[in-house]
Amino acid sequence: MALDLTLYDVVPDGDEPGLFTVHVSVGGGRGPFRLYVYLDGELVGAWHEASDRYEFRAPEQRGPRSVVTVRAIDSTGRWGGTSRVIRTAPVPTAVAVAAST
Repeated sequence: MALDLTLYDVVPDGDEPGLFTVHVSVGGGRGPFRLYVYLDGELVGAWHEASDRYEFRAPEQRGPRSVVTVRAIDSTGRWGGTSRVIRTAPVPTAVAVAAST
C-alpha cells in the first residue's frame, strides 16, 4: 500500500526570490521518512527527518509556471508522491499609459 502524501501548498518567500516552502503531511507508513522535492523533474531538495515544512531553492532559469513533485519513502521502502503546478515567476503588474492629446 502506498503512503498517503498530501501537498498542502507551495509558498514563495517574499523576501528572497527563488526560495519556496512546501507544506506536506505523510501518513500510512513507518518512520523515519525520507522526502524528496523535484521542480520540473530536477531534484531541488532531499531530507531525512520528519517535518511538515521544507524549503527549497528554484533554479535561476525557469518559466512562469513549474511542476513541483514531492515523493516520500518510509523505512520499509513504501512510497507515495504528488505533484502540483505552481507559479514560479512574479505576476506581471498592469501599467496604465495615458495618451497625451
